Amino acid sequence: MTTIDFHFETISNRWPEIYEKFRSQTASDVEIAYEQNTLVINNIQLTSNYDRDKEAKLIVETVPHHAREVNVFGVGLGDHIQVLLNRSAIVHVNVVILNYSVTLAALSAVDHPWLKDPRVNLIDASQIEDVSQPFCALISELVLANDNYSRLRDRVLVELDESGKLKNARKRNFENSLFLNEVNIVQDPDVSTLITKLAPVQKIYIAAAGPTLEDHLPWLAANNDNILIIAVDTAVPALVSMNIIPDVIFMIDEHTHMFFDSIDLDTLKKSVLVYFPTANNNFISRWPRDKFCAYGSTIDFNEINQKIRKSRLYSAGSVIHPSIDLGLQMGASEIILLGADFSFIDSKSHANLSAELYSKEEMSQSHHWVHNGQGGKNRTLANYRTYLRELEIYISRNRHVQFYNGSLRGALIEGTTLWQH
Repeated sequence: MTTIDFHFETISNRWPEIYEKFRSQTASDVEIAYEQNTLVINNIQLTSNYDRDKEAKLIVETVPHHAREVNVFGVGLGDHIQVLLNRSAIVHVNVVILNYSVTLAALSAVDHPWLKDPRVNLIDASQIEDVSQPFCALISELVLANDNYSRLRDRVLVELDESGKLKNARKRNFENSLFLNEVNIVQDPDVSTLITKLAPVQKIYIAAAGPTLEDHLPWLAANNDNILIIAVDTAVPALVSMNIIPDVIFMIDEHTHMFFDSIDLDTLKKSVLVYFPTANNNFISRWPRDKFCAYGSTIDFNEINQKIRKSRLYSAGSVIHPSIDLGLQMGASEIILLGADFSFIDSKSHANLSAELYSKEEMSQSHHWVHNGQGGKNRTLANYRTYLRELEIYISRNRHVQFYNGSLRGALIEGTTLWQH
């Protein structure tokens, strides 16, 4: 019997449904090259070619030594799985298959004794709805994951990035912004004041800055007086170009004030500004009408909140997250997302800008992508994709609210229904 025959015998006895899926696959579905100590699949090196054991120990380093059950994303050559099984505390290791052709190649290449360990459970990625701690992942297999598992792959990447969200440089910029904005933080009312003033609002329109916002500008212009619009800062130029004045503008970033350079702020006197104190302090101080302060939900706002109390809004990197959460805090039962594309469309990253933020070459060569609502793929950036997955997690936790997506051309957002006006 060959190596794969021995493995298939074990798999067919322990996980017959997984075995049937393997039978429909072939390693020829991927391009395989054999290195001295590893495989190269579709030009991706599956594991280290020099010190696989050291790499395996690094992969599982984030898993606490007292953990009893661990989810493992990606089989690889099995080294990281075996390292986990060598821990005395381990009771269950759930190994998630992200690509059957890749796993078939790995099972054919080397022996995988962990398959016989009674603590191991082999799982198809479609059985995993969300990513829970503790877990570890083989990055190469995340890259090689089957397209059907792209949402799970992205959520794993989101969780892997959590520990790196406050890099030293960003932390310095964050603390500097809080220092510069302290006067604004003290004198400006809490966002809860605005929520009390406007609530309850059953239906709220979120104007994000993706290219498909342009599709909705005529309708928004015709209905501006009869609906409540919360606009992210980067969407304002497109709205103003059609004389659409949002009720609320949200800003969280130090640099996005540049989007207002060509706009006479007096035209926005009917708009209120909601901001995190990470936004540009000079711009906040110049705002011509009411402005309200809020903090993000992340731990980096905890210290300032102990000093100067403010309401917290959900934040996960993009201004669209707290904008939506503000809508929910106002009591909305329906949230309509317009321009929430999280991707490039027609060689554009944003709606109605005089100059693109990225070159056509940058957009066309990006290797990151998301599914759109038409069954295809849109090129995107890694951070856009992360923002999308964080939004999907938020939507899944707020099922009492109906979320609508304004376009099928942008990213497919799980938990939303197509909005038709």
